[in-house]
Amino acid sequence: MTQHTPTQWKAVEWHLVYPNKEVRIVRDDDFIAILNDTTDREANAEFIVRACNNFDALLEALRQIIDTEPDYRKANRFAKIEQIAQAAIAKATE
Repeated sequence: MTQHTPTQWKAVEWHLVYPNKEVRIVRDDDFIAILNDTTDREANAEFIVRACNNFDALLEALRQIIDTEPDYRKANRFAKIEQIAQAAIAKATE
């Protein structure tokens, strides 16, 4: 997996020539993405930022599920949770 711009990212409204505006996803002075020409641009930018900023924590939570004591893995219910977590880790790290 290639390296991405380190988080924490944020979404900022960027005004161009009126009435045009866009939302930019930034980290410090680095532009990561520009969203424009959509009525949902602010919501989309916030969603992207929230997902990216929490990616490492969510991946770590899934890994902790996998690393739970082996005795708990015997339960059918946990086996399904483990399978879901492993699939999510594989997709997130491909």
